[in-house]
Amino acid sequence: LSPSDSGGWCECAACRALYEKDPNGDLSVTPAVLNFYNEVAKLVAEKYPQKLLAGYVYAAYVFPPTKPIPLRPNVFLVWAPSFDYGFTLYRPELQKQWEGLVAQWLKVTENIAYYDLPNCVHNAAGAPNPPGLKILKFLYPRLKQAKMKGVYVYGNQAWGHSGPMNYLLARLAWNPDADVDALFNEYCEKAYAEGAEEMKRFFHMLDDATERYYLENRKETYVLTETRMRDVYAKQFPEMERLYRAAEAKVRDPKAKVRLEMLGLNLSVLHWNLCQRKMLADPKASSFYLDDAAFFALLKANEDSLALMPEREDARPAIAGNDTVAASLHAL
Repeated sequence: LSPSDSGGWCECAACRALYEKDPNGDLSVTPAVLNFYNEVAKLVAEKYPQKLLAGYVYAAYVFPPTKPIPLRPNVFLVWAPSFDYGFTLYRPELQKQWEGLVAQWLKVTENIAYYDLPNCVHNAAGAPNPPGLKILKFLYPRLKQAKMKGVYVYGNQAWGHSGPMNYLLARLAWNPDADVDALFNEYCEKAYAEGAEEMKRFFHMLDDATERYYLENRKETYVLTETRMRDVYAKQFPEMERLYRAAEAKVRDPKAKVRLEMLGLNLSVLHWNLCQRKMLADPKASSFYLDDAAFFALLKANEDSLALMPEREDARPAIAGNDTVAASLHAL
């Protein structure tokens, strides 16, 4: 039981009396939301005494209340630190804030689980998802230490560009003490066989470029912007292509070939998107270059593939504006 996204909080006197300022000076409605959870939990307990009522603590109610609010025993919180979405945990100040808030919420209740998308690039532009190895090394041991009762961490349905991330998140959900680097190497070796070493370098390069970008661009959030497309993906594309083709030349295992081709589909989509935004110096020199007719034929031929991000089928493709990358797969 949780409020929907965005604002629109009640402005009546009774509700406003429960609002306060968070540590950043912004509106915090946490006392009102926890009061709401308690009141509903009381009604639930009367009819279903063995049931739990779960609710997010998130967005404008991500910070604990300044004064203690005892929770009913059937209330179960799910902490969703929305300030850390999408690689922002590379920033030391947010790591410090994260650790401080975990400690504070544990004083509120032991009935708490975790929700996050800390290393995810949801996009239909073909941009491969860096695994975010440093972020995972920071996050999972601390979740275990905090005795979080569960994790709900976003993966990505586009396995062609998010395979390593999905694998790591699944394995770490079962064993938060697992060696992140060993799991990443295991994925590359099992997924790409003879091409594993090149693909390790491919994803490490994306991790390094993404970390640098987030440290240099403090306003970047989890939305894939044009500036990140240019600075991370366009700049690295020639080396991404070189490593991919080197792995492709080595791979003999039939299943590994298919997995590599799933990534290649995304690189074709990414190259087309970078071309539309004039981010590549000589796009036709790339082995991934496709004219529009060939590009849309590729999308149509792979509309049911696990490789690509599925999108709705009733819209024409659009070029991104200045802020966000449009979904090229809207062409399907």
